[in-house]
Amino acid sequence: MTMRIGLRRDTTDIGRVVALAAVVVLASGCAYISKASVASDGTPGNFDSGISAGAGNRSVISDDGRYVVFQSDATNLVANDTNGATDVFRHDNVTGTTVRVSVDSNGDQAGDASQAATTSADGRYIAFSSRAALVPADTNGISDVYRRDMVTGDLVLVSLDANGDLITDTSLQAGSTSISADGQVIAWLPFFAGRVTVRDMSQTGSEALADPGFGLATVALSRDGKHVAAQGFCVYKCGDGNITAWDLTATTYPFAPTAGRLADQSSDGRYLTLFDQTERAERRFDRQTGVSVAISPAGFFSQASTDGRFRLSTTDSPALILEDLLTGATRRIDPPPGPATLGDPAFPFALTPDARYAAFQSRADLLGVHDIPDAPDVFTVDGTVPTPIGMNPGILPRGATHVSAHIYGGFFLPGSTVDPGPGITIESTTFNVDGSLTVVMSIASNADIGDHTIKVKNPGTLSNTPGSCTDCLAVT
Repeated sequence: MTMRIGLRRDTTDIGRVVALAAVVVLASGCAYISKASVASDGTPGNFDSGISAGAGNRSVISDDGRYVVFQSDATNLVANDTNGATDVFRHDNVTGTTVRVSVDSNGDQAGDASQAATTSADGRYIAFSSRAALVPADTNGISDVYRRDMVTGDLVLVSLDANGDLITDTSLQAGSTSISADGQVIAWLPFFAGRVTVRDMSQTGSEALADPGFGLATVALSRDGKHVAAQGFCVYKCGDGNITAWDLTATTYPFAPTAGRLADQSSDGRYLTLFDQTERAERRFDRQTGVSVAISPAGFFSQASTDGRFRLSTTDSPALILEDLLTGATRRIDPPPGPATLGDPAFPFALTPDARYAAFQSRADLLGVHDIPDAPDVFTVDGTVPTPIGMNPGILPRGATHVSAHIYGGFFLPGSTVDPGPGITIESTTFNVDGSLTVVMSIASNADIGDHTIKVKNPGTLSNTPGSCTDCLAVT
């Protein structure tokens, strides 16, 4: 881990610690990046892979960061992939296993392309569109939406009309999809028509939403499954009426079409983050009050955690920028070998609700090993590796008992654990409202004299990489 602005330790002036923490910028060594578009043995895909994220649609990564769903033209991610078509896959970041999702009800490979995969919060349900007939009842010869249960293996044809019958109009064949956190509501957008369609899986048929009067390119269902936002077609400056939204349950959040590019949608559908490409600035639109406010500091296609503490945004390089708005700490997440890496932006991307993990797509050679030149790949990142930079008090004598000390820095989470090394016992750890940690500790009478490395580890299921401070604590 490298740090541009650092702090040794502070024994007197807590305010100085906080001020320095507010400007700390941390480089890529603090983040855990892994490639998701790989076979179960770690072999990278031999052709293009991508995710169906962006425009407020985050549902390509499970909430705990374990599962990522993507589409790929690669033929080497699973055995016997000989259909010559784009397939949908799910990668398990814990076990390393990659499985093909877009197989038919008998487990046989699809005869045509599948894409636009999105997943429920727990990774169990995956919605995707496919031109293949994956169930016997699919006889319409057009692209349809399916939902696969990764626990039971059940495959359901989702894209039926209001009466529960097959859709036969070729202009309504399915394109992009979005799924609710519980996997029970699915929205999709036809390739050629501007009407969003939604199906509650407890119902036999679907509902086509009101036509906004302009063509739509992407659709995003809020994680609670009650709201839909959609982005119209635009290349550079998006004009008036380019974004629209619907409330599926009531008229709680009335909405008139507005301008901008849709960057994010809150889990409850109330807030939309819009990016103005002309001003290169973002605004947060409150659908309940109708008020739009500038986001400060200005972002570039950002997504925020549910609690608003963290924000992830893109740059014009392969890097992502993660901000801890509570402590002021900012991390530039550069893929190895670091800031010198060149390539396309890390976009699209999708952030988990707690901002712990993100999935993104990039053409850059991010990991530098056996990468296919100029071919997009899918990656995951654990961005909230903790970054301790100071402790108060930072000098303690041998034999000190039950000492309360504050640890400052960024990206600490409730449940963080502290390891000060041999000779020092942590009796309790408390996460504070200002983002710092308070520990109660005791120093053994025979503890080593000199600097002790403080390691802080956040809870989680993936890398569990600790953040370290080599000179935050000295024992005298």
